Amino acid sequence: MQRRMGELGLSVETLAHQTGLATSTIRYFGQAPAHAGTLEAIGAGLGWPPGYLLRILTGESPRPAGTPVTPETPVMARLTQIEQKLDALLSHLGK
Repeated sequence: MQRRMGELGLSVETLAHQTGLATSTIRYFGQAPAHAGTLEAIGAGLGWPPGYLLRILTGESPRPAGTPVTPETPVMARLTQIEQKLDALLSHLGK
């Protein structure tokens, strides 16, 4: 998880501050089952809607059908940038 956070420009300390969780909780997230409250706090700290991480962990779609993706959060804004760059690259390659 820490590597992925780095890709998003987040540090353990930043996410801990945004979520109100201890840095140790963030560091060891994913190594043991997480409590629902921890999942919600991390999701909220990343700007994701309630239940997002739990839906991913249970194999459901992370967003309810028909829910638009809006770049309101830094994470979503970054994902939108990546998607746009990928589209431009594919267009350039003629695919």
